[in-house]
Amino acid sequence: MSLIKKLELQLENRADPKTKIWWENYLKNAIRFRGVKMSDIRVELHKWLNSESIQTELPAEQQKELAFHLIQETYCEDKLAGILFFQEILLPAGAVNWREDLPRFAALFQDGYIYEWNTCIGFVFECSALSHNARANVARRRFQNGERRTISGNAALRESPSSISPKKATRIFRGFRRCS
Repeated sequence: MSLIKKLELQLENRADPKTKIWWENYLKNAIRFRGVKMSDIRVELHKWLNSESIQTELPAEQQKELAFHLIQETYCEDKLAGILFFQEILLPAGAVNWREDLPRFAALFQDGYIYEWNTCIGFVFECSALSHNARANVARRRFQNGERRTISGNAALRESPSSISPKKATRIFRGFRRCS
């Protein structure tokens, strides 16, 4: 049995039919649910990581692959487990390199793996620490290079490269966090 299938089985065992119905009604059946609450997803993710020795036995690249594959699964709980994997394990370990990984994160949206608002918000909020510094750095580099750019409908920036602060750059480039 694959590692992902083992986690999916653990999640399935925690499923509550009432929770499933509530979430599917709330999201108007935009995505499939098993019926597992976020706190239980987190518990099962960490049990799986420990029982399978994923953090100790697999190199960071393979761990990232697992997280990406989880987000590409059908059920919302699997996607959220992948997002939590990034937020709670891979980011603190320094395993995410924005120059290399940003296109892969973008592909999750472009290829339709993150396509409805609940998962999008989960990605944004759970990985906000991940995106905060990256957006500020991207904005700073663009201004240092004299580039003016509109992202997600934001007006083009008119400040000089030296006048932009990381905080302001983050606000301006908030479009990185939006999906529509």
